[in-house]
Amino acid sequence: MSEAFPELIDVFEPQEREGECCYYRAAPGLVVTNSNVVLATNQERMGTIGDSFNRKNVALRRSLDEGQTWLPLQIPAGSPEISCSAGAMLLDHEINRVILFFSRSPIEGASTGHNEAWTVENTPTGRTPGTGQFMSYSDDDGATWSDPTEITDDIVYEARYSTTWARTVNVGHVRRAVAPGGPPGNGVQLKHGPHKGRLLATARVWVKPLWDLNAYSHNCVILSDDHGLTWRLGGLSQPGMGESSIVELAGGVVYMTSRNESIRSRGYRGWDRSYDGGETFIESGYDLALVEPHCHAALARYSWGQADGVGESGGRSRVLFSNPAVKSDTVGWFDAAGRRNLAVRLSYDEARSWPVAKTIYAGSAGYSALAVTRNGTILCQFERSTEEGKHSASQGLCSVARFNLAWLTEGQDTGLD
Repeated sequence: MSEAFPELIDVFEPQEREGECCYYRAAPGLVVTNSNVVLATNQERMGTIGDSFNRKNVALRRSLDEGQTWLPLQIPAGSPEISCSAGAMLLDHEINRVILFFSRSPIEGASTGHNEAWTVENTPTGRTPGTGQFMSYSDDDGATWSDPTEITDDIVYEARYSTTWARTVNVGHVRRAVAPGGPPGNGVQLKHGPHKGRLLATARVWVKPLWDLNAYSHNCVILSDDHGLTWRLGGLSQPGMGESSIVELAGGVVYMTSRNESIRSRGYRGWDRSYDGGETFIESGYDLALVEPHCHAALARYSWGQADGVGESGGRSRVLFSNPAVKSDTVGWFDAAGRRNLAVRLSYDEARSWPVAKTIYAGSAGYSALAVTRNGTILCQFERSTEEGKHSASQGLCSVARFNLAWLTEGQDTGLD
């Protein structure tokens, strides 16, 4: 604990670009490449900070020194004619390729509605040409990016209108609702089990043509077994779930934590587990240790246990989690006042309990992302407000906190075992 932690660095700050004021919020992403280059992404909102149909771009900054300093802003996905909403990001560590997902929607004025609602209603039928779900990749640690590749038709979910959330139902009219690219999230590449090497990214699905988070919203994953050349949908989470994050557990188990919008157990995170590499999620519940104010959260693997035989640092299993640690059962999509007290938690038993918890920012704070550098520094990107009582996204400011395991655990765990 020789360094002064946590160190807080403003990475995405409001600025004027192309003659408009730009704000950053609601889509933090972090990836550490094999070369120990840190990539931070976020959603750039031009002209207004809200969730409406203003023009959006995917913003990126890179760090070559584990998040201490950051290179100038890049726009890997953006266009004057279209709105690009940042989605999940992941690293294929086998080939050191970073994959970035994003959605493209029409720009139709600030009062039109929400990109997610439009996506549900208009994908894949009725789309404006050039809109839908896309991905790009970088093979040089984020310095340059490939041309966008559309994957809309690969990851649509055919659903029949029904209150059931099974993958096959037998009533009503067939319609397609789409998965990932608007909400933030993360991705992983499995290191264990029969699906070792598989890429997974978080996604969203509505099984009714209504933007109803309470009943018809699920999370899922999209899967690739060929390094991202093709994608397909995996299994669905329990219903009533908002944005999600995933992490690989021992034996190749996939653990998903979700923002809980269900009328059941509101105020606590939902969780789902998959034992077949994300094909299906067969266990689910609510974690009464993970309180929330209806907000996105983040997961990251710090180290594997000795029994996992990966050969990475540490001989103890450690999983990290971050979110605004405030319980709120407010009826509605979110509790703005409850988005504060950004805390990081640590689990030693594969996300079943969280004995370590520490606040890294006590003020207004919302969506977050986690990553661990090759030398064990923990990074947490999150949206925040420096004004007491303001919504966490009111300033369009996103920062990265840097700290180590010893600071998080008050010196009880240095990561050397």
